[in-house]
Amino acid sequence: MIAIFSSSIGVFAGGGYYTSMQQALRNPNDVIELDLSHQGLTSVDYRIRNFKNLKKLDLSHNNIKSLPYQLYQLSNLENLDVSHNNISSLPYQYYRLERLKRLDIKENNLKSLPYQYYRMNRLEKLIIKGNPISSIPYQYYRISCLRLIDIRETNVSQVPYQIRNKGVKILKY
Repeated sequence: MIAIFSSSIGVFAGGGYYTSMQQALRNPNDVIELDLSHQGLTSVDYRIRNFKNLKKLDLSHNNIKSLPYQLYQLSNLENLDVSHNNISSLPYQYYRLERLKRLDIKENNLKSLPYQYYRMNRLEKLIIKGNPISSIPYQYYRISCLRLIDIRETNVSQVPYQIRNKGVKILKY
Protein backbone atom coordinates (compact mmCIF):
# COMPACT_ATOMS: atom_id res chain seq x y z
CA MET A 1 0.00 0.00 0.00
CA ILE A 2 1.24 3.46 -0.84
CA ALA A 3 0.37 6.23 1.59
CA ILE A 4 0.73 9.94 1.11
CA PHE A 5 0.69 12.37 4.01
CA SER A 6 0.78 16.11 3.76
CA SER A 7 0.76 17.96 7.07
CA SER A 8 0.11 21.27 5.36
CA ILE A 9 -3.40 20.21 4.36
CA GLY A 10 -3.93 17.47 6.93
CA VAL A 11 -4.69 14.72 4.46
CA PHE A 12 -3.63 11.13 4.65
CA ALA A 13 -4.65 9.44 1.43
CA GLY A 14 -4.06 5.76 1.58
CA GLY A 15 -6.17 2.79 2.50
CA GLY A 16 -9.31 4.86 2.01
CA TYR A 17 -8.68 7.22 4.98
CA TYR A 18 -9.34 10.94 4.46
CA THR A 19 -9.38 14.01 6.71
CA SER A 20 -10.45 16.50 4.05
CA MET A 21 -13.80 16.66 2.31
CA GLN A 22 -12.21 18.22 -0.78
CA GLN A 23 -9.63 15.45 -1.10
CA ALA A 24 -12.25 12.75 -0.51
CA LEU A 25 -14.50 14.20 -3.22
CA ARG A 26 -11.72 13.62 -5.77
CA ASN A 27 -11.95 9.87 -5.14
CA PRO A 28 -15.46 9.23 -3.77
CA ASN A 29 -15.39 5.48 -4.41
CA ASP A 30 -12.12 5.07 -2.48
CA VAL A 31 -13.37 6.68 0.74
CA ILE A 32 -13.67 4.09 3.51
CA GLU A 33 -13.01 6.32 6.52
CA LEU A 34 -13.65 10.06 6.70
CA ASP A 35 -12.38 11.93 9.75
CA LEU A 36 -13.71 15.49 9.82
CA SER A 37 -13.34 15.89 13.58
CA HIS A 38 -12.00 19.11 15.14
CA GLN A 39 -12.54 21.14 11.96
CA GLY A 40 -14.95 23.80 13.21
CA LEU A 41 -17.79 22.53 11.04
CA THR A 42 -21.24 24.02 11.61
CA SER A 43 -23.01 21.81 9.07
CA VAL A 44 -22.50 18.60 7.12
CA ASP A 45 -21.80 18.87 3.40
CA TYR A 46 -24.66 17.14 1.55
CA ARG A 47 -22.11 15.62 -0.87
CA ILE A 48 -21.02 13.27 1.90
CA ARG A 49 -23.73 10.91 0.66
CA ASN A 50 -21.58 10.31 -2.45
CA PHE A 51 -19.20 8.11 -0.45
CA LYS A 52 -21.00 4.83 -1.06
CA ASN A 53 -18.17 2.70 0.41
CA LEU A 54 -17.82 4.77 3.57
CA LYS A 55 -17.64 2.61 6.70
CA LYS A 56 -16.51 5.09 9.35
CA LEU A 57 -17.57 8.74 9.62
CA ASP A 58 -16.18 10.95 12.38
CA LEU A 59 -17.81 14.38 12.71
CA SER A 60 -16.98 14.77 16.39
CA HIS A 61 -15.78 17.89 18.16
CA ASN A 62 -17.35 20.41 15.81
CA ASN A 63 -20.24 22.85 16.16
CA ILE A 64 -22.83 20.95 14.15
CA LYS A 65 -26.42 21.68 15.16
CA SER A 66 -28.28 19.30 12.87
CA LEU A 67 -27.56 16.31 10.68
CA PRO A 68 -28.89 15.82 7.15
CA TYR A 69 -31.38 12.99 6.90
CA GLN A 70 -29.72 11.89 3.64
CA LEU A 71 -26.89 10.23 5.58
CA TYR A 72 -29.12 7.16 5.64
CA GLN A 73 -27.96 6.64 2.03
CA LEU A 74 -24.52 5.61 3.33
CA SER A 75 -25.53 1.97 3.20
CA ASN A 76 -22.09 0.62 4.19
CA LEU A 77 -21.65 2.85 7.24
CA GLU A 78 -20.64 0.87 10.33
CA ASN A 79 -19.41 3.58 12.69
CA LEU A 80 -20.91 7.05 13.10
CA ASP A 81 -19.36 9.48 15.59
CA VAL A 82 -21.13 12.82 15.97
CA SER A 83 -20.12 13.33 19.60
CA HIS A 84 -19.23 16.71 21.09
CA ASN A 85 -21.43 18.87 18.87
CA ASN A 86 -24.65 20.84 19.48
CA ILE A 87 -27.10 18.41 17.92
CA SER A 88 -30.59 18.59 19.39
CA SER A 89 -32.34 15.88 17.35
CA LEU A 90 -31.49 12.92 15.17
CA PRO A 91 -33.16 12.14 11.85
CA TYR A 92 -35.43 9.11 12.24
CA GLN A 93 -34.38 7.99 8.73
CA TYR A 94 -31.06 6.75 10.12
CA TYR A 95 -32.82 3.51 11.02
CA ARG A 96 -32.02 2.62 7.41
CA LEU A 97 -28.31 2.44 8.28
CA GLU A 98 -28.60 -1.33 8.36
CA ARG A 99 -24.87 -2.00 8.82
CA LEU A 100 -24.31 0.50 11.62
CA LYS A 101 -22.55 -1.14 14.57
CA ARG A 102 -21.53 1.86 16.66
CA LEU A 103 -23.41 5.12 17.16
CA ASP A 104 -21.60 7.70 19.28
CA ILE A 105 -23.81 10.71 20.02
CA LYS A 106 -22.35 11.68 23.42
CA GLU A 107 -22.07 15.27 24.61
CA ASN A 108 -24.75 16.87 22.45
CA ASN A 109 -28.10 18.41 23.33
CA LEU A 110 -30.34 15.43 22.59
CA LYS A 111 -33.52 15.18 24.64
CA SER A 112 -34.88 12.05 22.94
CA LEU A 113 -33.98 9.22 20.60
CA PRO A 114 -36.01 8.15 17.57
CA TYR A 115 -37.89 4.95 18.40
CA GLN A 116 -37.38 3.81 14.78
CA TYR A 117 -33.75 2.99 15.56
CA TYR A 118 -34.93 -0.38 16.85
CA ARG A 119 -34.58 -1.46 13.22
CA MET A 120 -30.78 -1.05 13.39
CA ASN A 121 -30.28 -4.77 13.89
CA ARG A 122 -26.48 -4.68 13.70
CA LEU A 123 -26.08 -1.89 16.25
CA GLU A 124 -23.80 -3.10 19.05
CA LYS A 125 -22.87 0.10 20.90
CA LEU A 126 -25.06 3.12 21.59
CA ILE A 127 -23.21 5.90 23.38
CA ILE A 128 -25.51 8.70 24.59
CA LYS A 129 -23.46 9.91 27.56
CA GLY A 130 -23.77 13.60 28.46
CA ASN A 131 -27.14 14.35 26.83
CA PRO A 132 -30.31 15.56 28.58
CA ILE A 133 -32.13 12.40 27.44
CA SER A 134 -34.59 11.12 30.03
CA SER A 135 -35.62 7.80 28.49
CA ILE A 136 -34.62 5.10 26.06
CA PRO A 137 -37.34 3.81 23.75
CA TYR A 138 -38.43 0.36 24.94
CA GLN A 139 -38.48 -0.76 21.28
CA TYR A 140 -34.66 -0.88 21.39
CA TYR A 141 -34.92 -4.35 22.92
CA ARG A 142 -35.52 -5.50 19.33
CA ILE A 143 -31.98 -4.51 18.31
CA SER A 144 -30.64 -8.04 18.19
CA CYS A 145 -26.90 -7.22 18.35
CA LEU A 146 -27.10 -4.48 21.01
CA ARG A 147 -24.44 -5.15 23.66
CA LEU A 148 -23.81 -1.77 25.31
CA ILE A 149 -25.66 1.46 26.09
CA ASP A 150 -23.71 4.24 27.77
CA ILE A 151 -26.16 6.45 29.68
CA ARG A 152 -23.67 8.14 32.01
CA GLU A 153 -24.40 11.82 32.67
CA THR A 154 -27.93 11.62 31.24
CA ASN A 155 -31.35 11.99 32.87
CA VAL A 156 -32.21 8.33 32.24
CA SER A 157 -33.27 6.91 35.58
CA GLN A 158 -34.57 3.55 34.40
CA VAL A 159 -33.69 1.48 31.33
CA PRO A 160 -36.73 -0.45 30.07
CA TYR A 161 -36.80 -3.97 31.48
CA GLN A 162 -37.13 -5.38 27.96
CA ILE A 163 -33.60 -4.10 27.26
CA ARG A 164 -32.15 -5.05 30.66
CA ASN A 165 -33.47 -8.58 30.34
CA LYS A 166 -31.51 -9.08 27.11
CA GLY A 167 -28.19 -8.82 28.94
CA VAL A 168 -27.24 -5.47 27.43
CA LYS A 169 -24.44 -3.82 29.43
CA ILE A 170 -25.67 -0.48 30.77
CA LEU A 171 -23.01 2.06 31.75
CA LYS A 172 -24.62 4.38 34.33
CA TYR A 173 -21.87 5.88 36.46
